[in-house]
Amino acid sequence: MIEEETKSAVITIPNILSVFRLLLIPVIIYYYVGVADYVVAGVMLIISGVTDLVDGWVARRFKSVSDVGKVLDPVADKLTQLAILFCLMIDYPIMVILFGLLIVKEALLAITGFIVVHRIRDVSGAKWHGKLSTLMLYSVMIIHVLWRAIPAGLSTALVIATIVVTTFSLILYLNDFFETIKRTRNVEL
Repeated sequence: MIEEETKSAVITIPNILSVFRLLLIPVIIYYYVGVADYVVAGVMLIISGVTDLVDGWVARRFKSVSDVGKVLDPVADKLTQLAILFCLMIDYPIMVILFGLLIVKEALLAITGFIVVHRIRDVSGAKWHGKLSTLMLYSVMIIHVLWRAIPAGLSTALVIATIVVTTFSLILYLNDFFETIKRTRNVEL
């Protein structure tokens, strides 16, 4: 009974942290683009990344994983990532590739996720490779926000490594999707 209540809960510590991350997005953009205070923008981005880790840990540790959180957490992540990548494209044109890849990945995962939820009536959480991709992306974004004089070759190498990991994650997520479809083939849409 308690587990069911937690699953359907809306106001939980992890969900509050996810909303906090959403509220940080315009603050980070303001400090990056508006006043060009890259240190403050970088610190806010680090705080956003840390609260992402904390909300996941709290959700699992205190059994406060909710269906709302399973949706809200990745939405906060992706909106943060897209907003910061959009800002970074101003100074680092190679970020356009990462930005485009992230849009394609998230669009495909949203479509496949909708199909899976419709078939099995459950929201699945992030996988290890998705977490690795997120960690790499946050790291690359933080490095580029804070290290304004990053050598072009290192910048390119970091972005390419992130593209490879993100693509790998997308392939594994799509594989999971097709496996789920195979297992639930007899379930009507």
